[in-house]
Amino acid sequence: MKAFQSAGDYFVLGDNRAKSCDSRSFGAIPGSLVVGKVVGIVWRHNQFDVHFL
Repeated sequence: MKAFQSAGDYFVLGDNRAKSCDSRSFGAIPGSLVVGKVVGIVWRHNQFDVHFL
């Protein structure tokens, strides 16, 4: 499966997969609609890492 997204658009995901209304439902959103700043990133890939910006 190939997926394409325009530059400047964001694919957003909620934290409750079964009940979140996110980009899986409505697609990518333009960056102009994003408000706020990132304060941390949590990523799990063979271990649990937390990075604060």
